[in-house]
Amino acid sequence: MKDKRDKKLILVLIIVTALFLAISLYLLYFQIIKADKLNKDPRNARNFEDDVYAKRGSILDRNGKVLAYSDLNDDKKTYTRKYSYNYLYSNITGYSDPNLGKMGIEAYHNKDLANISKKDDIFTRLDSLVSETNASDVYLTIENDVQEFAWEALGDYKGSIIVADPKTGAILAIVSKPSFNVNNLRADWEKLIASEDGNLLNRPSQGLYEPGSVFKVVSSVAFLRSGMDLNYNDKGSATIAEHTIHNYGKKAYGEISLEEALMYSSNTYFYEKSKEISNEEYTQVLKDFGISKDYDFSLPKKSSIFPFKAGLSDLEKANAAFGQGNMYMTPMDMLLVAMGIANDGEVYKPYIVETIDRNGIKQDTEPSVLSSNIEAEYAKTIRNYLTSTVRYNGYNLKSGIASAGKTGTGESANGLNNNWFINMAPADNPKYVVVVTIEGSKQTAHNNAAPIGSRVLNYVLNR
Repeated sequence: MKDKRDKKLILVLIIVTALFLAISLYLLYFQIIKADKLNKDPRNARNFEDDVYAKRGSILDRNGKVLAYSDLNDDKKTYTRKYSYNYLYSNITGYSDPNLGKMGIEAYHNKDLANISKKDDIFTRLDSLVSETNASDVYLTIENDVQEFAWEALGDYKGSIIVADPKTGAILAIVSKPSFNVNNLRADWEKLIASEDGNLLNRPSQGLYEPGSVFKVVSSVAFLRSGMDLNYNDKGSATIAEHTIHNYGKKAYGEISLEEALMYSSNTYFYEKSKEISNEEYTQVLKDFGISKDYDFSLPKKSSIFPFKAGLSDLEKANAAFGQGNMYMTPMDMLLVAMGIANDGEVYKPYIVETIDRNGIKQDTEPSVLSSNIEAEYAKTIRNYLTSTVRYNGYNLKSGIASAGKTGTGESANGLNNNWFINMAPADNPKYVVVVTIEGSKQTAHNNAAPIGSRVLNYVLNR
């Protein structure tokens, strides 16, 4: 009798122990394995509480200027997230609001700013549950004076400006307009989400635009690689499949080279020469600039759209060769092209976070190459041609420093233009690259994108 009772007690003890272990493992599963996903989930109420009761780390520019910080409220218990500028950095810092969620750097680097461990090591995770450390500060590659100058230079235009170092990929300025008042977000929220202006869109990395003639830089690499005869008799018009296109202003340039085709921005040249380039060759050039390669970036980004696929007609390919047709590029992808030409074919990964300061222990971003497959001789050749292009079209810098650049006027379905300008200097060994995009303009790139890009590049070189 006693043996039966003891066996029952042992069985109960085993069941209770098993249940206890199951509950413990269940909790550890969420604390250790599922923690990353749950911490990122905007529905996580704990995050809302952390945003109010925990002091988040600051966001600063490269030189230590504070851009976002947590301010202790009068109750001495809760914090309010504040931003040093209403509009200037809204597309970069984004926002952190317990009711509206997170965007931008605030979202991507939430683990650092909120001191949520992102180590995969189980022992580090367990230690973070029983110890407290201060939240990390995030230092950007942005230089405040360059950001301010680029912001003012863009004026009232819709669009974006990116300024980058082609030898590292570091972004010194990344402007998006129209923007929003990040310090008045709650009051403006309903108006912002109802607006068709896309104020919350980060145009440099999420905007998709017809590239127009700026895409001729990509086509030029394909032409050089092909070994084709690069001379051409430009009669001012060209016809493929009963579709005729003209040069801007219906100009005819006669016998021209690739260099002159870029200088004059001859549509007919690129239209006709595209017949000798396959879809695969175009796709390979894009890949070799790093476009379509996935890379870590601290802001949301979209992928460009290209038509170079099986079944593409000669007419569609010809239109794409000078940046028209079913083609849409992001300014960030155009930045890869510009940096590749500027840096002798070597394209660095763009990055916007320079250092994460974890309680005095600084983790710097190490520049890394995204692609090095563009031939150095072709990159140098095209850069020389783009130097001639700038000189011929009068896009010279006031400082007298030689620059290399190309405009693009992408005609959109709504009858307006999406204007581009890529520019780099000094032309022989560029230190900076500027990409300007102006959305929905009645003018051409010659009238707005080019002078704006030249002003910004001139400023960066002569600060």
